[in-house]
Amino acid sequence: ATVIVCDCYHFHFRLLAGALQENNVNGRMWIFSTSFTYNPSVLGPKAHELLNGSLSLTIHLGIIPAFKDFLLALRPAV
Repeated sequence: ATVIVCDCYHFHFRLLAGALQENNVNGRMWIFSTSFTYNPSVLGPKAHELLNGSLSLTIHLGIIPAFKDFLLALRPAV
């Protein structure tokens, strides 16, 4: 798979990341849920390479002006 959807906490991700790094798995797109926030001090420097190109979803309160239009206008490259 080229996209990995991850709904876990840091300590679970560390185990998964260690296994992926041991097997030289890289170049993946990560999508994280709200339970995961990237913290370099928790994950360490090896996570930077593994998480390059990741997307983390978070919950925000309030309305972000023009955000819907921004999302609809995106044309991501494949």
